[in-house]
Amino acid sequence: MAVAERVDHAQGEDHVVAGRINGLYGNAKSEMNRRHDRWRKAYRLVHNRGWSNTRDAWMPSPTASEIYPIVSALVGWMTDQRVKFQAVPSADPHSQYANFQQKLAQDLETVLDSLWVNHNFESEVEKVLFDAFIYGTGFFKCVYDPGADGGAGNALMRRCDPFSLFVDPAATSLNDANYIIEARELSITEFERRFPDRGDVIEADMGAGFSLPHRENNETGSKAPMANLAAHSGGTGTVPPIYGKPGQNGRVSDSAYYDGSITVFEAWIKENTLYTPAEGDEEEEPFNVSEWRVIITTGSHVLVNERAIDMWQHGNHPYVRYVNHDLGDMWGIALVDHLADPQMAINRLLAALQQHAELVSNPIFMEDSRSGIPRTKIVNRPGQRITKGAGSEAGWLVPPQMPNDVQELIQFYISEMERISGLSGVVRGFSPTGRNSQGVIDSVSESAFVRIRLALRNLERSLSKAGSLLANLVVENYSLPRVMSIVGPDGERSMLALRARHFFVPNDEGADPMRFSLYVRAGSAMPISRAARIAEAETLFAMGALDAQAVLEAHDYPNREQILQRVNASGVLGIGGEGKPNPNMASNSNMGSRNRQR
Repeated sequence: MAVAERVDHAQGEDHVVAGRINGLYGNAKSEMNRRHDRWRKAYRLVHNRGWSNTRDAWMPSPTASEIYPIVSALVGWMTDQRVKFQAVPSADPHSQYANFQQKLAQDLETVLDSLWVNHNFESEVEKVLFDAFIYGTGFFKCVYDPGADGGAGNALMRRCDPFSLFVDPAATSLNDANYIIEARELSITEFERRFPDRGDVIEADMGAGFSLPHRENNETGSKAPMANLAAHSGGTGTVPPIYGKPGQNGRVSDSAYYDGSITVFEAWIKENTLYTPAEGDEEEEPFNVSEWRVIITTGSHVLVNERAIDMWQHGNHPYVRYVNHDLGDMWGIALVDHLADPQMAINRLLAALQQHAELVSNPIFMEDSRSGIPRTKIVNRPGQRITKGAGSEAGWLVPPQMPNDVQELIQFYISEMERISGLSGVVRGFSPTGRNSQGVIDSVSESAFVRIRLALRNLERSLSKAGSLLANLVVENYSLPRVMSIVGPDGERSMLALRARHFFVPNDEGADPMRFSLYVRAGSAMPISRAARIAEAETLFAMGALDAQAVLEAHDYPNREQILQRVNASGVLGIGGEGKPNPNMASNSNMGSRNRQR
């Protein structure tokens, strides 16, 4: 019998169920200890704090972070393009309702685009990408927050801190995990908001002494928990709900413990349930079905224990994993792990250079006890004169000259980090010089794109999963009518009024909820070189192969339709009817890469 089954079937006393969740958390935490140690090292390197505090105070500890510019450049590249969701109806395309279903799918895409903009999903993607590059793995959490949008409720996608997540050690992905546990500290105020009827557990379990992982250990002196409110929200004070359904709201106002916190475990347990066919159905045999159950506990109390299907119709856990490179392990490969040794080598070489410079500018003084010169008289003041005793020696110990190999070795390690990451200085924003500088940029950029295409494809797959969860939550929970405000590519704002029953498809017997598959359009997250795209569009425009609208789209210029209407009316820029180059005018504008008489 699987562990998950044992947990699920323990329906007795709260402390029994809570104790088994604590046991699962302890097992997973033990497996994660060494991984967390490596993550802490990576975190310090990215934050330019690679030196150990055990280093002697007099020793220089310089850092010249090459890691953060590399990681931030990669994240910037991978989020350069707006993600475009594509909902595909699962019905027969030849059905009489096919066109209607396609319209509903387009409306669903519009809702997801609106959520992406209005709830700043792009920022959450950036955080998850940073996690993946630093720790090897990042997580999204897709939930329905009944308190969002002023109490109207909405589907949200938020980053989940990898330090707060504990997965079945035998799992190679979230799909084959028997349990997933999110552990974090909640303030008493937040706890009472989420569980307004369970104020009885606060005094019993507050300060129970659970040891949650910390981003920084005793070496740095920081004790801030990894799974606190700020870690989940980026400092905004809002967190993805641990648990929420429409109508769940309210709080307790008479608690005396607003200055404390309480540890909460949100456990998603996979259980096997025997499916029994309906009475009289002799053709179907009983079979086991794997279902998810959510159990939320404090130290010794159970707050929630129910099937996921009763909580959300999609019946799945809310987590989506992202790894840059999936080699069959639950925890992916962190780029920072491969950059750590070269970065520390650079730091050590810089420390040697700085120590040498300090010794040259302020060398060690060799004194003679018989010289008669008090130590307090030697203060390195310019122009200072000192009289020593006759026949005794005193003087400065000048260190040997630093070899040039040190500088060359630093440049070698910088080049090695660029090779590992695939990002040269050109890609990171340093402009090359020379006659063919643009050609150099395009060539280097294309080479870098090749290196990160796998990571981009993995990102598209993860966002497709997250989008499917969000879409299901929207279709299920938009119980109140609402109006979505959408800004189109031309800067024009449109409105879409809908509610959950909007997504029902008529049939001969009434209506059924729309069924669909959701994808991130291939290449929509691909950061194509903007400069190269614009240059190509301008060249094709000068050749007459593209119209002005295509050039404006390449520039991503706002209010394109209005501009084209004015241009077509005036013939400016050599444009004739329908935004095409005017054959009677020479294009000498900046929109063409070269002049051409047609």
